[in-house]
Amino acid sequence: MPRLRAFCMVAAMGLVVVVVSALVPLATAAADETTTVPATPACPSGSDYVASAGECQQPAELLCPAGLSPSGNQCVAPSTCPPGQTGPDRGTCTDPNAGPLMTRVRCPGSSQAIGDSNTCQGSPTYQCPRGQTMRSNYICGYPVRWTCPAGGTLSGQTCTVPKQAAAAAAAPKPAAAPVAAPSGRPSRLGLQIAATGSSHTRTGLGVAGWAFALGGLLLVVAAQPRRRRAR
Repeated sequence: MPRLRAFCMVAAMGLVVVVVSALVPLATAAADETTTVPATPACPSGSDYVASAGECQQPAELLCPAGLSPSGNQCVAPSTCPPGQTGPDRGTCTDPNAGPLMTRVRCPGSSQAIGDSNTCQGSPTYQCPRGQTMRSNYICGYPVRWTCPAGGTLSGQTCTVPKQAAAAAAAPKPAAAPVAAPSGRPSRLGLQIAATGSSHTRTGLGVAGWAFALGGLLLVVAAQPRRRRAR
């Protein structure tokens, strides 16, 4: 009976180690499960992703001829009069020494005063930043770049990420500042080192469990001849 009891104790201890070594990989596999989340569109600075167009877009840059300045969707400049004349006044200049004589105001090249306006107007030109393409209505288009969270794998417009990482990204961030860890708490670096070696530990647990049970059995069997010789 003592031999049987000792054998059962040793075998039970070995069985516990084997069960633990089998459960740890299952827990790890559950932690390694993945899920899919939509990828995030990334656009150049100054542009935004337009879902209906499937690309990044921004207004084209308005350019004016020399002497004119942008104003809304037009290029403008103040009108002037020749030396010795008065004005401008409602789009005209007055020469007091010629009758008086009224003439149209002067404007920079590629512009003119419209009606009785004292402002010269000209047509602008439009251009897109380098690498972008002009669309209709003076809109510049650029291919969108899709991105994934850290650790994610991009496939089209979808990211495959670990479930734990997806849950952590979706969880609301606490507003309070982080509290310093107590002096007795293990450091993050130590936890990372422990996690790195966990796969080796799981393998060792399984081998050690079977070796422990077999060693106990051999000890019990080896002790029997000694007792007989003692008699």
